[in-house]
Amino acid sequence: MNLRYIIPISAIIVLSACKKEDPRAIPEDLEDKKEFVRNMQKEQREIGRLIDTVEAQILALDPSSAPELKLIDTIHLQYADLAHYVEIQGRVVAKDMGIASSEIGGRLLSVNGDEGEYVRKGQLLATVDVETINKQIEEVNTSLQLAQQTYDRQERLWSQKIGSEIQFLQAKNQVERLEQSLETLKFQLTKANVYSPISGKIDMMLKEAGEVAGPGEPIVRILDVSNLRTEIDVPENYLTTIKRGQTVRVALPAVEEEFDARVVLIGNSIDAGSRTYKIETNIPSRSPNVKPNLLATMKLNDETAEDVISIPVNLVQQEVSGKDYVYILDQSDDVAVAKKKYIETGITYDGKVAILSGLLPEDILITEGALGLSPDENVKLVTK
Repeated sequence: MNLRYIIPISAIIVLSACKKEDPRAIPEDLEDKKEFVRNMQKEQREIGRLIDTVEAQILALDPSSAPELKLIDTIHLQYADLAHYVEIQGRVVAKDMGIASSEIGGRLLSVNGDEGEYVRKGQLLATVDVETINKQIEEVNTSLQLAQQTYDRQERLWSQKIGSEIQFLQAKNQVERLEQSLETLKFQLTKANVYSPISGKIDMMLKEAGEVAGPGEPIVRILDVSNLRTEIDVPENYLTTIKRGQTVRVALPAVEEEFDARVVLIGNSIDAGSRTYKIETNIPSRSPNVKPNLLATMKLNDETAEDVISIPVNLVQQEVSGKDYVYILDQSDDVAVAKKKYIETGITYDGKVAILSGLLPEDILITEGALGLSPDENVKLVTK
């Protein structure tokens, strides 16, 4: 055999032998891979126990080499109800709103009041120029005098059987028609003054003195701020949840007020576009800062976990496998040790989560310092 072939073949054999003898080489076969993982895990446990033994020997020979314990704080647990709320936005509305307007058209001689001023029902708010009506009354009076004279003459002639009956009736009708016109004009004079239809605060001055207002055109808008309500558009899926007379929690974030309110009205129809229906609640607050169109938030209790342990949600940690766990304190044998405990969680609200299983009232939950702990790690309690 040629020597130049012997050397490469020998090298291949040596390399193959080395590859088979390498315990760290990852096998290709699936079953071999599983066996490889089991061997590595066994080796890891043995190395861990060996390290613990050596560390204990070092600590016995040199106590100053003990690692610094992590500082922790704890809380005690107890059973309680955890309520979940859904928050729905709405607004504050004035239930009673009045519009002061003139029944006759004309130029406004005066407009009384300022925005925000409180007015009483029947208070004078504006006056309308009725000079045109006065002139019409003068013209009608003049025509009425002539018509009355004509009627008197026709009545005398008709009593003497002179003239025709139709002339007498026309003269009479003319007098009656003018009298009715005069009565209408005089009634219009009583509408020269514009009064407040309700008691409340002036929300907006829509006209000023000197401007012309048409019949029925708004001049002043008044809101009854003593009867404020919240108006909220609720999604239709809560239709069976909210009942009239039910108590809900209402917050007014802008003025930092929160109170229990009673549902006083439930709408009878669903909005086809938004798929919501309207509800109204009373506002027991009498704060001067509560004003119409203020943003309101209704907190509706849609679910409650009764008699459960609830903990801050940020204390719940999760393994790669998806299991949730927390750390509790074990102080047996006068040594503080962090114990890993698996839990099952429920509803979450306002930074708290309900624990359905895994924790008991006698457990001491590690709060501060819980992140970064290892199972069975020695710790130091900050406060008792």
